[in-house]
Amino acid sequence: QVYTPDDIMAGRIPKGRALVFDDDGYYMAAVLSELLQNSGAEVTYVTPDNLVAPFGVQTTEQNPSQRRLIELGVDLVLAHNLDCFDGKQAILRCTYSGRCQNRPADSVVMVTARSPNETLYRQLAERVSEGNAASLKSLRRIGDCEAPAIIASAVYAGHKYAREFDNTDAGTYTVKRDRPEA
Repeated sequence: QVYTPDDIMAGRIPKGRALVFDDDGYYMAAVLSELLQNSGAEVTYVTPDNLVAPFGVQTTEQNPSQRRLIELGVDLVLAHNLDCFDGKQAILRCTYSGRCQNRPADSVVMVTARSPNETLYRQLAERVSEGNAASLKSLRRIGDCEAPAIIASAVYAGHKYAREFDNTDAGTYTVKRDRPEA
């Protein structure tokens, strides 16, 4: 009865009263809430933040996300954390007052921290330690292998790695600006 975004993407869709807990703060919980609501579930969206998808303020996605959930009839519970879930109800705690409220729920979708995907890195590291990676010049974890985040973070990590590749002073790279020096 406890799901992750990966479960939903794999087609395991909860039925009945679904509570989506958003501790991620970007688009994923809003998108999953919309999907579940459109699939016939009765969705309650819960977040410790004061609005839906607060990082979306930076990308102009916040307003449309919150508006869409309201239009679909998703029950929004803002400024609350999920304290516990027993399979029939969830206990939500206000982030300001600490007061609790019970919400009926048949399932919970946890949109929270994700685990790094280190499979390829570990396979390559094993080859290096066994001496079977002669053509490998270096091995470093970046992006979702190190810390899963939004796609912009992965793109940044890739660009940063490319700029520092073969640089003996890695980490001290200075960004060159596009405008000429005066």
